[in-house]
Parts: sequence; structure tokens; C-alpha cells
Amino acid sequence: MGNANPAKIFEDADFYAYRKDGKGVMQKIATYACYWDLCRWGDYILRFFKRAQLLPMMYHGRAASSGGALQPLKDPEFIGPISDYQVPRALRSLSILVYGDELAKKINKREVIEKESEMEIEIRAQTVHAMSALLV
Repeated sequence: MGNANPAKIFEDADFYAYRKDGKGVMQKIATYACYWDLCRWGDYILRFFKRAQLLPMMYHGRAASSGGALQPLKDPEFIGPISDYQVPRALRSLSILVYGDELAKKINKREVIEKESEMEIEIRAQTVHAMSALLV
């Protein structure tokens, strides 16, 4: 992680996932290219930052079950909904996400949805939207 000490990244962020001053764990690690999760949608660049969310989420889960050995995050609720491919599968099985006929046929046939295709991007965006609504 550049010049940053990865072992201290949580401590340096005062155990906040997100901070208004831009020094939260997710904000710090999202500056490293290996944590980027970007794609183009028309004239827009969408920033999902799945990897930058997964690191503090996994850390917080371990900290919460560590019996006090690890300091949990102070604001895990700010990690936000993750646009992982498993989430829309669960949302679809609960009828929270309903796909159009063309997409549903492709998925039912287990056809590959190409990375950064319109279908893939819209599934990810709608997943984040649906999870945000559920969390509120």
C-alpha cells in the first residue's frame, strides 16, 4: 500500500470506515489502484469500490468476534452495500430484483454476463440501489 503501513491503516483512520475529512479506511485504500472498481456507463464513470469496502467489512467481522483482541470499526454502517455478484443472486431469489426477459433467459441458461457490459453494470447498480433501500 505505497508508503502506508498496512498494519496501521485502521489505527491511522481512528477505526472509522468513512470520515468527512477523507481519512477513513475505505477512503485511504480506495486511492490504491488495486482497490479500484470502476467502469464506464455512457458518459459516466461508476465507482463501485467493492474491494475497498470488503477489507473493512472483513476486518470488522473479525474484530467483532475477537473477544476484544481487535478494535472494531466505530462506523461499520458506513461501509455501505457491496456490489458483489452473490448479492443480486440472493435479491433475485427473494424477488427483490426482477430481471427483464432477455437478462433472465441468459442467467437461467447460465450464460456469461460479460464484465462491464450494460447488463453487468445495471445489475451491479440496481443491486446497490436495492440494498441501500433495504438498509434505510
